[in-house]
Amino acid sequence: MPFFEEEQARLQRLVDVLDEIPSDPESIDEEEDDVDEDIEGTYSLPSDQSALITSITPKNHLEQLFKLEVLIRLQNIPHLIEVLKCEEELLPAKLLKNKWFCQKLASILDEDSSNFVNTILPFTSFVIRMRIIAKLALYGTKMDNVYDDIYKRYGFHIATKVLVGCSESKIRNVLQNGDVVLSPRDLKILYLKHPQVFQFYLKQNGSIDDDSVLSFVARRDKKTFLELMKIFNLRANIGKRLTRHLLNTYKDLIIAQAKTLSTCLRMKTVMKTLSQDDFKRYFFNCLPENFKRLRNVSYEMQQKIGEKYYKLLLEGMKEVYNKSLYDYPDYVSEDMTRFMDVEEREKWIELKKKSGTPEADLVKFMRPSLSIPWIKNKINVTSAVTSRDDLACLLLETCKINNDLDALAEVLEYFCNRHRNDNESVIRNFLFKLKNLYEVEKLEERHWKCINTLNNILDMKGHNSYFGYDYELKYVEFLFSSKKLTDKHVYKFLKLTKGVNYWENKLKSEPLKKIFLLKTIELMPELTDKKEEIHLLDLSTINWIFCWNKKHPNDQINFLNYPRLVESFHKAQNEALNKAKFNQRSTTLSHLYKTIICTKEKSQFREDTIKNYLLLDYHFYNETIDFWLLKHEPEIVHKNFDKWAAHIQRVDLQLINLLKKYSHFSFAERMVKRCVENVKNDRETLYTILAMLMPTQDFTQLIAPFYPPNNKIDEANDEERKKGYRALAICESLKYATGFVLPTIITYCKGDFLGRALESLYYQFYHTPENKLSVFINELSSRAVSVRKHAIFLTCQVATAEDTQNLIKKYLETERNISVQKHLFTAALKYFTKNPSEDFWECVTICMTNLDKNDNESFDLLIDVSKIPQKYKGRHVMLVWEMLKVSEDLAPKRTSLLSSIPSDVFKDFPMHFLTEIITNNFLQCNSKCKNSINDFVISTILHTSYTSDIINLIFDILTKVKTASFVTLGEEKNARQLVLRFVANFVSTMETDEGDYQILQLFSDRWHGLFGVGEAIQEHLKISFALFNLEAKKDLIKFSNAVAGLLNTLVPKYGIIVVNTFASELKNSLASFLRCYGDWNEDFYKFCLNLLENWKDLTIYLLVIKLLPSKEPSQDQTKALFKEIVDRLKQFPDESIQLLMNLYITNME
Repeated sequence: MPFFEEEQARLQRLVDVLDEIPSDPESIDEEEDDVDEDIEGTYSLPSDQSALITSITPKNHLEQLFKLEVLIRLQNIPHLIEVLKCEEELLPAKLLKNKWFCQKLASILDEDSSNFVNTILPFTSFVIRMRIIAKLALYGTKMDNVYDDIYKRYGFHIATKVLVGCSESKIRNVLQNGDVVLSPRDLKILYLKHPQVFQFYLKQNGSIDDDSVLSFVARRDKKTFLELMKIFNLRANIGKRLTRHLLNTYKDLIIAQAKTLSTCLRMKTVMKTLSQDDFKRYFFNCLPENFKRLRNVSYEMQQKIGEKYYKLLLEGMKEVYNKSLYDYPDYVSEDMTRFMDVEEREKWIELKKKSGTPEADLVKFMRPSLSIPWIKNKINVTSAVTSRDDLACLLLETCKINNDLDALAEVLEYFCNRHRNDNESVIRNFLFKLKNLYEVEKLEERHWKCINTLNNILDMKGHNSYFGYDYELKYVEFLFSSKKLTDKHVYKFLKLTKGVNYWENKLKSEPLKKIFLLKTIELMPELTDKKEEIHLLDLSTINWIFCWNKKHPNDQINFLNYPRLVESFHKAQNEALNKAKFNQRSTTLSHLYKTIICTKEKSQFREDTIKNYLLLDYHFYNETIDFWLLKHEPEIVHKNFDKWAAHIQRVDLQLINLLKKYSHFSFAERMVKRCVENVKNDRETLYTILAMLMPTQDFTQLIAPFYPPNNKIDEANDEERKKGYRALAICESLKYATGFVLPTIITYCKGDFLGRALESLYYQFYHTPENKLSVFINELSSRAVSVRKHAIFLTCQVATAEDTQNLIKKYLETERNISVQKHLFTAALKYFTKNPSEDFWECVTICMTNLDKNDNESFDLLIDVSKIPQKYKGRHVMLVWEMLKVSEDLAPKRTSLLSSIPSDVFKDFPMHFLTEIITNNFLQCNSKCKNSINDFVISTILHTSYTSDIINLIFDILTKVKTASFVTLGEEKNARQLVLRFVANFVSTMETDEGDYQILQLFSDRWHGLFGVGEAIQEHLKISFALFNLEAKKDLIKFSNAVAGLLNTLVPKYGIIVVNTFASELKNSLASFLRCYGDWNEDFYKFCLNLLENWKDLTIYLLVIKLLPSKEPSQDQTKALFKEIVDRLKQFPDESIQLLMNLYITNME
């Protein structure tokens, strides 16, 4: 019996024994004796379980997997846990795919972690460690101790990966105290285990970026999903099916909450699922409460809803806003106009004309009886080709918009007669536009008569090519659908396109495809002028026959029934076998071979094809075929192994790994032997294959002679260059070695070889057990500058928190290279943001103080406060500020730093720090922080416990500014502008949601105690209006009365000249009070009317004139209010008011 058959029989006996081992844990003890007898009889093993396991000594890849399966069947937890420590990652990786084991491990660790983290994880690689942690997170429920142990050993970032496997109280505590961003996977687990904590997380973080999480929630609990969307105002995209299910279950709730839920539901699915009336209600509820915002959302809603949008908007404007869409022509787009009926479109054409839209932009929307003559007249007076081109296409558009085929027939006939001698680009673009607007195959004979005429004209001019083929194809489809297709038409089309390559993917009708395909088979010799290439064209036909058969299993075409096709196939094969006659188009054979060979249907023809395939040149090698043969017919590979192996030109990892599973054929050993025999040639893939298949020790011995003695490749010497390139290939291949090769990789980490060795180095670091890494980290740390940088990065990625900290400290003590110091800072800061701790904060601060003041990149990282852990942001800002003070060159960074401080950090600053910054920069003309200091000061007032102290400090500085002596008016102007700018910023902030009335009142009292109105009128008005704003609380009448009262106290003292400044400042405050930042809204005009009604005096009338906009509003509602105001002002019996009104009207825009 051949060796591989003996091996196969032996493995089968082992599998039979394995099948006898019970998978039910309760039955193990009962059946253990019977199982052990079977194993002992088959494998000559001891009877007790421990001895049984010990005596199974795997000899190859499959037997290793077999032993693992035995352990799983016997549910031997101690041995299985030891498997996790196996250096060859294949076994622990496979074990971690076993659900029972992962659940069992998690349940054990829930009760007692038994120092699992410190006794098992150090013997695993980073990759396996993270998989273990992921499984514990999934199946654990009380991983609190495991979390703590991981936190101590690997830091906060890795510990959060197991967080969702902890108790509810532990999760809440960590979320409250740390900057935790859970992955989508962990969020789904959290929702399943602790829905309330999931909501707590949402409250903490505000949003979820990944749609899959909310879709996951919606699939499991639709009601909870809807509640979450409402509470947290989330955005998501949940898909069509889920949208439909939600609507079917909670239709009324969704309609009621449409504004919130429209961001996640598919609008088109909502349209299809709801009745017409229900969708109308849904749409109305989607509209924004503020009419001003409608313009912002209108385009997006129109894109989602399509042609029904216009009618819905028309009704919605009336229902929701009590407004007529006809008063807002700007809200109606071209796309909306296209979907109107003719009468409605004509209304809008007139409205658009009145609003100033040129007739040329509207003509395509007119009835064809009006638009076509208008366009023809324009064509008659146009000499420019491009203009004529555009107008001709406009004729087609107006026909399409009006859905008028009679008009289209008229346009086509006109174009044939009028433009047959026009520039060919005009004709071609006209036909191109026609094809874009219409499904031309569904037009009528009268249209096709003209279309064919135009195509013939282009043919005669020699400007048709593939564009004309498209029309020929559409014409054939038209003839087929109207049952007028003849053999003559088919022959003409096939003669034009010369076979199937053009039409097969463009034809929509399957019956018509078959007609074309059969006719192509029959007529190919007549369709081509190159008779010597008929067999190559036939290859394409055969390929399409296979495509047809795949789509139509019940309507097959057997190409073997067509002698010419068979002959063509054999002829192409013979040419392919004869390398001297190779034709690039013969590679079509490769596709055919794949179709013929990669099937489980046996035939003599297929067997012959396989034989020929294995004889072919590399031009025809196909990875899909090679993989198929190895996986499904390894006997063929066994008999033709050398020929099959010659196909492996580049490494297919899946294919090479598959070789290991055929130990009974010794494929791996044979491939190794073949590669070793050719190891000195220049094929780089050989080393990768050897690395994957050879025992690691053998491979390292094999490549030892090729180790490069020099750091550089000698390009001038051919022999040395070949050796250098071979070494490059070897260092790349080490990534794929199955065993421990870090010592070998590190020898290549130098000079020209470092770049190519890095991928292998990183891969092996991630896949090497933690307990073996420290010696190699130290080795890399003693190498050249470029290598030391990678040592730092790798340590931060895969080492323990303690080892990482020790390495950073070592570098801080010994490293003198500036480039490495910079890299050290970057790595340390990145590590700290993920793993904050007091000890590592000290390391980071030392790294920061070592930075070169000219290192802009590093300082840019420092001033980005957003990435610093919350607990350390205050300390970070203070330290960076001290660093930025050392040089004026860093002054711009100081401004950026102050601007980047979040509001919730100010509470962590001590008063002395705030005092220093404010004293040295606030209202200082020479300060480099002028652009950010005002916001900084305002934040200190609002967000610290030192509000009174800060205000005292501010007014101490304001007092110095007021009493200062200025040498020039320019200096005084600059000082005044600084004060005005600060007050404007402060007031603007007070008028937002951050505003605090008590603080504003305190500031106002201090201000008016220092400055008189005449000294700072603008500041006085800003502060007063802000107070009125907060006191009125959206009460328009209360606000207007307060404004009028203030003005009437100022005019007697300062005269009428104060009105201009008063009006200017009032406009700014009104914009904030009314939330109106574009054109004035209705509330503005109501405010003005209220002033006129309640304060009938010259001063107030003068103020209202100054407030009026420079042009008449366009919307009817505001236009009516505007007219009422103007009429009242014109009727006021005072000549000065009449003079001002006349000037106002004369100068209106």
